[in-house]
Amino acid sequence: MSSSLVNSLCFLVHFYLNLTPTFPPSALISFSFNRKDPECYPPDDPCSESPCQNSGICVRAEGTTRGFVCQCPLFWWGDFCEKHISPCSLAEQMETRAREYSASTRNRSVCLNGGVCIDHPTKFDYFCKCPEGWTGDRCEQPVGHVSSGCAECEIVCNLLLF
Repeated sequence: MSSSLVNSLCFLVHFYLNLTPTFPPSALISFSFNRKDPECYPPDDPCSESPCQNSGICVRAEGTTRGFVCQCPLFWWGDFCEKHISPCSLAEQMETRAREYSASTRNRSVCLNGGVCIDHPTKFDYFCKCPEGWTGDRCEQPVGHVSSGCAECEIVCNLLLF
């Protein structure tokens, strides 16, 4: 599309939407519906080519190296919102911080006893793949161990021991 056609389009959109057109119109060469309101960009605008990924929003920021910053959606980060936050790594960071504030020595991994943390494939969650002989949400219980949280189980176990 020619720049004069784009400039005319930008001017008309601004006019019909009662927006203040940007002048001079000859400086406008691109048009975007990325935001709530249509916006015409000057030729050197760093946001004109939508550099932010994964639905990140480009915000012009003078004084920065690139001239813009990306506002990333939830669970994405990086200069261009290109990095996904892993639930496992986030949980491990929280575990590490909790250990720093606690006198107890806790494992850095959220999964215990050699368990492996695996990011859930469809939602922002994780689960632990436990090694043989271990079970529980965090691989914290030996297989065959009766939890003391169940009163009925304790009664049955006590009866079996007699």
